[in-house]
Amino acid sequence: MTQNLYIPASTGGTLMSNMPLITSIEELTAEVITDLLQAAGSLTESQHVTAVEPVSFGDQSGLLSYLYRVGLTYSDGAQGPATVVVKLPTDDPNQRGISDALGFYNRECTYYNVVAPTAPFKTATIFGQAQATDSTDFIIVMEDLGHMERIDQVIGATLPEIETVLKALAKLHAVYWGHQDLENLSSTFLPMDNPIYHAALPGIFGAGWASLKVNAPDLLDPEIIEFGDNYSTHLPQMLAALNTPTTLLHGDYRADNLLLDEEGNLAVIDFQITSMGNCAFDIAYFLSSSVTSETRAAHADQLLHLYHDTLTAEGVNYSFEDLEAGFRVALAFCLIYGVASFAGWDSFGERQQELMRSMASRTIYSILETNALDSLNAN
Repeated sequence: MTQNLYIPASTGGTLMSNMPLITSIEELTAEVITDLLQAAGSLTESQHVTAVEPVSFGDQSGLLSYLYRVGLTYSDGAQGPATVVVKLPTDDPNQRGISDALGFYNRECTYYNVVAPTAPFKTATIFGQAQATDSTDFIIVMEDLGHMERIDQVIGATLPEIETVLKALAKLHAVYWGHQDLENLSSTFLPMDNPIYHAALPGIFGAGWASLKVNAPDLLDPEIIEFGDNYSTHLPQMLAALNTPTTLLHGDYRADNLLLDEEGNLAVIDFQITSMGNCAFDIAYFLSSSVTSETRAAHADQLLHLYHDTLTAEGVNYSFEDLEAGFRVALAFCLIYGVASFAGWDSFGERQQELMRSMASRTIYSILETNALDSLNAN
């Protein structure tokens, strides 16, 4: 049965809001959390949160948003979640500028409202959210998934983890493959060939590319340097190739956004870059950013077949040859994800710099090992 995804946003002071628009963690009060948990049925009307204690998720430099784990104290006899997670916009000017230009915050709020109820994997329960109508300010208060184990992106996903997340990804793509309501959502979850990407991505890539060549020149070889220097020239071809066939893309499907419980059940977070386009993009992004070069090279064909077999079993008619061709174009395009964050290199902490180097290195190796650039040079 086809599910109806489209739910238009409300009008007024906030979009899709069930709580006050709070713009800093210092504004969060016990009364606000009480109202949200009572509305969710986690507390009765006579039970209350009496204190909130927010703690930042460590070094968040280079991220698009700030996350806080908020400890909750309750009135006598009340039992609710020990913690919730609060998400707010970054104040990093580079990352905030990218997020504002491409509508990333609205995408995540819309995803949780519209798509999450039909997604084929667990997402965090949303207790409350609000968006401004006159800016890109937002807040999300959500379930804490801290009991689940995050896949370590720097170390790289193991083969069993890779298989689990690719099967889930195929099921996500199958649910929304050519879905009747995607057109209604295309102004939020932008298609890959949207003009805004043609306008914004050359500058985003260029700023990071200049920094990468200074701060990590050891990762580059002549073929990649030539491609990077001419990335904007190839961009229209890559975006056109990745625009169809159309399904819903997670957009940031990498290890840091994937969690597993003790039984191996998957939860997925962070939907700020959700978009529409060719399924190969999500696959290439995950395999080039979150898997060691050695593991990917040894198992790439097996893993592509696993994804394709799952997609086919879900009723999607798409040839493996087309998937493989799209995968190679997507690998070339994904160089931007290993490059863009380098624009803020000097302001990032050690872990973020290590993550940036690993993403860039793995993506570059994937491009070279698969001869992905031949798919561009042949046209």
